[in-house]
Amino acid sequence: MFSFHRIIAEQDLTPGVTTLVRSEEKAKLLETLGLKAVVGNLNDLELLTSLAEKAHVIFSVADADNYQAILALLRGMKKRHETTGDVSVLIHTSGTGYVKGYIVIPSTIYGRANHKLVQAGISNNQSDQIPKLISVALQRGIAGMTGKGLSVWPDIEIGELSDLYYILLDGILNKNPAVGSGVDGYNFGANSEHQWYDISKGIAVALHELGKVKSDDPTSFEKEELTTYFRYEALGYYLGSNSRCRANHSKAIGWSPKKTSEDMVKSIIPECEFLAMSNLPTSNLKETLTPKSIKVPSATPGWNLDAWQYVPEEKSAPYTVIVMAHGLSGNKTMGLKQFAEFFVKMGYAAVVFDYRRWGSSDGKPRQVLKVNEQLEDYRTVIKYCRQQPVFDPNRIVVWGTSFSGGHAVCLAAERNLNVFAAIGQCPYLGETVAPSYNFTFLKTAGCAILDVIRQSLGFSPLLINATSEPKTVGVMNTHDSKAGMDAIVRNVEGAEYPNTINASSVFELGSYSPKDKAKNIECPTLIVHCLNDSLCLTPGADATATASPHVQYETLDTNHFSIYPGGDMYEENLKLQKEFLQKHVPV
Repeated sequence: MFSFHRIIAEQDLTPGVTTLVRSEEKAKLLETLGLKAVVGNLNDLELLTSLAEKAHVIFSVADADNYQAILALLRGMKKRHETTGDVSVLIHTSGTGYVKGYIVIPSTIYGRANHKLVQAGISNNQSDQIPKLISVALQRGIAGMTGKGLSVWPDIEIGELSDLYYILLDGILNKNPAVGSGVDGYNFGANSEHQWYDISKGIAVALHELGKVKSDDPTSFEKEELTTYFRYEALGYYLGSNSRCRANHSKAIGWSPKKTSEDMVKSIIPECEFLAMSNLPTSNLKETLTPKSIKVPSATPGWNLDAWQYVPEEKSAPYTVIVMAHGLSGNKTMGLKQFAEFFVKMGYAAVVFDYRRWGSSDGKPRQVLKVNEQLEDYRTVIKYCRQQPVFDPNRIVVWGTSFSGGHAVCLAAERNLNVFAAIGQCPYLGETVAPSYNFTFLKTAGCAILDVIRQSLGFSPLLINATSEPKTVGVMNTHDSKAGMDAIVRNVEGAEYPNTINASSVFELGSYSPKDKAKNIECPTLIVHCLNDSLCLTPGADATATASPHVQYETLDTNHFSIYPGGDMYEENLKLQKEFLQKHVPV
């Protein structure tokens, strides 16, 4: 919002402005300024389309590279044009006959904002590149640069960039003939140039004087450091490339920036002082692994989802977050803590939750399986994460195990949900052991039918064993089901397992086939299948693996329960997931 404060400062525009923000807290603050606020994010594609359909001018300033978000905005503008004939205005930050497009391409932004939105706690007051290099210097103990730092980039002070947005909007609304659109609508936000060495040297000197690094000279990043600090090696090399421009269009419409690269170098000192004093990472691993208990409002009014939120304090926010839930008839105490702690040690955040009616979450009747409800709970927690400033809304990984492993596959296939990656370990994908048509089967079927009747009449559900020995009534009664689940409970400290489920859950299981959704998967998805699994059979995993080129299929020569904490293939399972995350979702 650094570019937005000039616009809302104009009282005649304020009543007609709608803002999209990620948290209820910021929405309330914006409303105190006379603005309409909608809670959501760039992954809420239907919401973006709806908002765009209602707007004449749209500022897209959050993420230049979110292709799906821009398509959603364009769909809304097209609907508006078809309905009203209005030609909408799109002002996009660096990123059709029914839209007039204007693109603002900022350069290296520097300085700290201190306008009304910052003071109200709504807007971030920092840019990205220089604070990132300062944070990296604090982590490695010496300032760094790509190569010799000889690459040349343009720069602009944060307040003067804000002026460009305002002048552009003013020119559009007042039909300034100098303001071009389409191919003539590129407006660079730049006023001078610098070499990256100058920035790295300025960081080195400032932090050395503060006693935070060991030298006042920067050093070149090693190849492996580029991945460590910039997520991708290519992003590190990006800082070693040249980026040059001239702001001719911008200045032709009346924009007149004054500050130069000398001002940029001077701005490094207060940035270093702020980050060195207030944003130092902690190395207290014990605190890192202590989750915060949270309540996430579910889709059912009055029912909250109980969750544990972990953040890797040794990394800086916003964090890539892994959203995790339990399998059939389980709850989050049954080994999910150990998986979450493993991910946190790798540098990821994790949010682990219980579904409605299960574990510590609200909802009655208890221990009742509703597949659609569980999928909805995943979406609810994902939306919650996208609204938290501590998490990166574009880097959410959905994780599931056993029955929820199938949920992970279904959610990965939901293109509107737009998750970054997915992991399903020993996932239920729609293929399970065929029932034996014996007396046990008849008793189980009878219980299931009776449960349907009871619940339809408003009575409490008929609960049966979730796991049981072979030839006894239970939803999971293969040769290793009861012993395997007992082993999880025995091996995991604090695990609680009622071992009950509504009898009619067998009908839900029979109609649920995640493998049929897999063809729509477009994000990296890991399937870890157990070859000796008696519950989640190989044909389902095979079908899922071949349905989409984005599925990575790994197998372990073990049973369904041995990949959990205490099992003989637990470490091998973790290794596969670690390699997948490091390759596709590096932090």
